[in-house]
Amino acid sequence: MFHLGWNVLAKSARDKIAFLWLALLVPAPFGLAAAIAAGGFPPKALACVAASSLVHALYFWALGKSYEDVDLSYVYPFTRGIGAVVATALGVAFLAERPAPLGWAGIALALGATLFEPLTQKRGRGSVERRGIAMTALTGVCIGSYLFIDKVGVDSSRPLVYLGALFVGTPLCLAPVVLRGGRAAAELRHSRLRFVWSALFMSEAYGMIVVAMKMSPISYVVAARASGIVVSVLAGILFFGETVSTGRWRAIAAITLGVVCLSLA
Repeated sequence: MFHLGWNVLAKSARDKIAFLWLALLVPAPFGLAAAIAAGGFPPKALACVAASSLVHALYFWALGKSYEDVDLSYVYPFTRGIGAVVATALGVAFLAERPAPLGWAGIALALGATLFEPLTQKRGRGSVERRGIAMTALTGVCIGSYLFIDKVGVDSSRPLVYLGALFVGTPLCLAPVVLRGGRAAAELRHSRLRFVWSALFMSEAYGMIVVAMKMSPISYVVAARASGIVVSVLAGILFFGETVSTGRWRAIAAITLGVVCLSLA
């Protein structure tokens, strides 16, 4: 819910990339204080912070571009699906994670429905532009990549301190893009203080995610996050007047069943 909240706000912004950067600035001072208080990081955790900050910067850029061309109810499900597939594959390949049979069934249902669902979207009011498809796919790859990096990073440090460092590194990496041409100042005048709400939602969402990854296999965490698709479709209808196909509603039922299987595994 928190993750979807800041996505809805970003979708409604005029300059979506600048809006996301402004939101990242709010928790940055707290993240810097947490990083300093930690007295440093193990080398592996520090390397993960640097790598994840770069991937996160690319993620926010691609996400902003996606929302310029494509509906929320398309971007959100598709990126969740690609991200979950990439992260699960990396977890199995490099972290020796082996989900239980019921867990595999839940992952297959949630991820399969997530990937198939956006393809059922009809042309017309909610049509998908080629650039939007490419940016959506890139966003999903970034999600899976940074989740894998963060899983390794939080296993080597304290989750919330690690998250604080990310909130410092990511806006620094994105700054060269946003500060050109006064983009950040223009969006600040337009959005006023809405980016603060986005920052609160973002901090809460990522805080819960990194703690969950400390406690559970990455494949379970990313598949369970697919449940946000259910709410994202309703948000697309309510806030942006988007049309939703019958296939999408069927996919929601499959995703919900998959999450139930995961909770029972």
